[in-house]
Amino acid sequence: MYQSVKDLVRTAEIQQKALSELVIEAECHESGSNRKEVWQRMRSNLLTMRAAIKQGESRLGVRSKTGLTGGEAIKLKKYRAKGKTLSGDVMMAAVENAIATNGLTQQWESSAQPRLLVHPGPFLALFLC
Repeated sequence: MYQSVKDLVRTAEIQQKALSELVIEAECHESGSNRKEVWQRMRSNLLTMRAAIKQGESRLGVRSKTGLTGGEAIKLKKYRAKGKTLSGDVMMAAVENAIATNGLTQQWESSAQPRLLVHPGPFLALFLC
């Protein structure tokens, strides 16, 4: 497993591979899964996160199992709608999407799925903007 993004980038440059390829290889190694299994898990996670973002933007929001946390994505959506964000709409959309998926972390950690090497929320959030 990589200790920093700098390590990951350095390895990608040395091996002349895409960052995504190195992360997939590391996940295969760490989880003992083959590439197809990792892709299937990634697809499942992507669909789950998209659903979480959709729910996070609805009036229900994404809540933790305990109900103590959640609903922040709705607040961010309302804040963005005012059009007066300091960091711009694209950045705030990414933050909103990442926060919407945040409630899933606990569910993943308590499931039988192998842990993720990197929490995908922020990366997916940027992808979905």
